[in-house]
Amino acid sequence: MDFGAFALYEDIDGRIRSWMAELGAKPGKHVTPAQMLRTWYTLWNAQIHTDSLTNSYASILEGWADAIKDKLDPPKRIELMAPCPACGAEFVNVGLKLADGSDDPDDVERVRVLNAVEREKIEDSFAMCAACNRVWLGVPQMRQLRIWLDDAEAAKLGGLTA
Repeated sequence: MDFGAFALYEDIDGRIRSWMAELGAKPGKHVTPAQMLRTWYTLWNAQIHTDSLTNSYASILEGWADAIKDKLDPPKRIELMAPCPACGAEFVNVGLKLADGSDDPDDVERVRVLNAVEREKIEDSFAMCAACNRVWLGVPQMRQLRIWLDDAEAAKLGGLTA
C-alpha cells in the first residue's frame, strides 16, 4: 500500500469537506472527493469572489493535480552532488526516529540534501534542500542555484573561474 497516496487522498478529502462546511453544506460519509468537489464548485461558483480567492483555490487544485500525477508517473529526480548554498548542509539522515528524536541506527540512510525534480513543464521543475527546505522553482531560480554551485566549486579549486 502506498501510504503517501493514502495520505494525499485523506488530505484532499478533508480539505474539500472543510470547503463544503464553509458554504454550509455537509456531504455524506460515502461521497467521494470527486463528487464533493463538483458539488462544492457548483455552490461556490454561484457566489461572487475576488480574483485572489479564485487564484488561491486554483493553486490548491493545481497542486493536487501535480501530486496525483507524481504518484501515477513520478517525475525524474536528480541528486545534486554539492552542499546547499543556503544552509551549507550536504547530507541528511532519513528513516525511523527513536522516542527521544534521535535516528534509529537500525533504520537510517544518509542521503544528499539537494535534489532536483524535472517536470514535464520546465517552469514547474525545481530543486529542494532536504535540510533547510529551501526551494528553487523554475528556470531563473534553478539557474541561480547552478551559478551558486559553480562558484562554490570554483572556490574549492583555488579560486579558478570560467
